[in-house]
Amino acid sequence: MHIVPRYPNTPRKYWSPMELNEWAEAPKGIGNEITEVCLRIKEYLEVTPYD
Repeated sequence: MHIVPRYPNTPRKYWSPMELNEWAEAPKGIGNEITEVCLRIKEYLEVTPYD
């Protein structure tokens, strides 16, 4: 499974992880921002039941 967080209003053309690399103006997280997103995803997956 791959999880690709996107900023609000990311153009649909760049929703693919491979296409995202082509988006020169893409906002990119750094350092603690990336860690925070990873922790939020981890917490969500730990508390969300799988059916």
